[in-house]
Amino acid sequence: MFSRCLNLNLRLKLTALLSASVALALGIVFLGVALLVRGQALNRRFSELDANVKRISMEWTGPDSLREMQDDFPGVDVAVFRNDGTLVVSSGKRVPPVVQGKLKEGDTLFAGIQSHGITLVGSSSWSETEVGLRQLDLVLAALWLPLVALTVAVSWYGGGLVLRPVRELVTSAEALSEASDGMSLQTTDRAEFAALATSLNNLIGRVRHAASLQEQFASDAAHELRNPLALLRTRIESNLRIARSPEEHVRSQEALLRQIEKLTLVVESLLSSARRRAPIVGPIQLDDCVERTVHAWLELRCLPPETARLSLEPVTVAISIEDVDIVLRNLLDNSARFSTGSPQIEVQVTGDGSHAILTVRDFGSGLTDEEMKHAFERFYRSDPGRSREDGGAGIGLAVVKRIVESNQGRVKFVPVDYGAMVKILLPTCENESSG
Repeated sequence: MFSRCLNLNLRLKLTALLSASVALALGIVFLGVALLVRGQALNRRFSELDANVKRISMEWTGPDSLREMQDDFPGVDVAVFRNDGTLVVSSGKRVPPVVQGKLKEGDTLFAGIQSHGITLVGSSSWSETEVGLRQLDLVLAALWLPLVALTVAVSWYGGGLVLRPVRELVTSAEALSEASDGMSLQTTDRAEFAALATSLNNLIGRVRHAASLQEQFASDAAHELRNPLALLRTRIESNLRIARSPEEHVRSQEALLRQIEKLTLVVESLLSSARRRAPIVGPIQLDDCVERTVHAWLELRCLPPETARLSLEPVTVAISIEDVDIVLRNLLDNSARFSTGSPQIEVQVTGDGSHAILTVRDFGSGLTDEEMKHAFERFYRSDPGRSREDGGAGIGLAVVKRIVESNQGRVKFVPVDYGAMVKILLPTCENESSG
């Protein structure tokens, strides 16, 4: 209904505009034609009358000659005046005014000339010509009306053709709001409106993708947080019901603390995955930042210092300390999670002049080629049967990829003989300044 009203409104406006323009143009043209024909007829009649008066003046010998010449100039009445304005003779019943030159008075034309001490004034009726001109005006007026009506009809039909792609787009948009995600705007136009439909469909696709990501984030966040919260509640309720020794109470509190730490990591990862990119803070010494993060992670995990072997070269990059901390902690958690027994992790920072290279390697079971292909996808797990209690939230590597790429870097898995190794390349400050 809305599309019809919209199309009808535009169609009426287009028809009214074109019809009014054509009607005005035709009116101006027809008026110009009528005035032009009238002017030409008047000039022609004056020329004929003036020529007749001149011939009469050349043949004038006296009043008797005027009577003899009257038969030679039908439709022309002549009056002769002395220079003092006294009438000498007149061939018509009405005495014309003394005229020198041309004069139109009512339905009569006058032309006068001085010759041999007298003034000859010829007169001719304009009424018959006026009747013909009025008939022409009526014909033009009668022709103007059907032409305007034809213009209205053509404009209405043409407006429908021009606005048909708009109606199709509006109809598609109305159906789109109630249809599945696979539907798009459609139009039979293959020119301008086709390009418009393509642009709108691209925009709709991006909006759908954003909405899908938002819906997925809300669903996944609720799903990821449900298990840790349930475990926390279960442990707390168990502590309240069962009497424990001080040692058991300490162990229970430590278990709760570890669960809270995992929940904190899940929340931070979810927020990092969904948030907008923060402004770059830097430059920083990547080797120093990596060393501090690794030591803090080992302390938080209660792991011995020899768990992580560091090989660090000084290199400067433009990235925030927070981003480095999130990236490295996710990689370390991932390495520790897939290591068997006591984890052994190698962390290395080097530079090749244009890029800083950060690698994190574990010596666990490693990943297959298919698993490395999908490892950086959100909520992907190499082992679908692994629980969130021991398998993480499934978004750590996706967060790593987003942060690295937002800092103009690259991240990938590097095949190794044993275990798995992640390699990150970040542009150095020297490289950015030279670019």
